[in-house]
Amino acid sequence: MTSTLDKALEELKRLPEDTQAAIVHDLLEMIRSEARWDRQFADPRSAAVLKRLADEAARDETFDFDPATRPALKATG
Repeated sequence: MTSTLDKALEELKRLPEDTQAAIVHDLLEMIRSEARWDRQFADPRSAAVLKRLADEAARDETFDFDPATRPALKATG
């Protein structure tokens, strides 16, 4: 572990148990989220999508997005 992580864990230990649990929950979610992104970017299909988006941006084929003019989504359920 890095010294920064050691310091963070020492500070975490001084917090109330419910606060510790909430922070640990959030940290684990962040770690899992990073792992999901890593898997997605490792997928060869991601490279094609990212290249297309980069090409569009390079050609300035972007569009203006104004949430106020976005059509309402139909409720499902």
